Amino acid sequence: MHNEGRVRVRLPFYLLLLVLLAGVTVGLAGCGGGQQEEAEAEKPAVEQPKEQPKEEPKEEPKEEAKKEQEEPADLEALIEKGKQLAQANGCLGCHSTDGSKLVGPTWKGLFGSERELEDGSTVTADEAYLRESIVDPNAKIVKGFPPAMPPYSQLSEDELKALIEYIKSLK
Repeated sequence: MHNEGRVRVRLPFYLLLLVLLAGVTVGLAGCGGGQQEEAEAEKPAVEQPKEQPKEEPKEEPKEEAKKEQEEPADLEALIEKGKQLAQANGCLGCHSTDGSKLVGPTWKGLFGSERELEDGSTVTADEAYLRESIVDPNAKIVKGFPPAMPPYSQLSEDELKALIEYIKSLK
């Protein structure tokens, strides 16, 4: 009989403890762990002015200005991605970035320059030319270089943009 009394006393105690813990767990889960309420309680109340002063409508920045504001970090990331792509795809085995002559034309100062082609014509190395030269390198062969580059048509549009931005950055 002595053991029966202990079981009866302990069972309700453990059952009560289990129910209490379950209730606390459900309560915390329902309110985001209590962290949000604590953070809200710590914030001092900010009084709003009764009347907001009227401001003159501001002109929206022009698209170019918006682009310039957003570009530096994004552009740097894009250039870095292009550099990594150039290394990963073996581009730098044939194209230098310092002006030295390798199997293919150097990328240093390439963007915006005039290129003389094998057929005697010239072309400006703009984005369209760079894109074509990457995807279909035999379309326009630069004078003095063999038509040895394989096409890189498997590159995605984002990868092409990154590679072109990298080439443009090499001034």
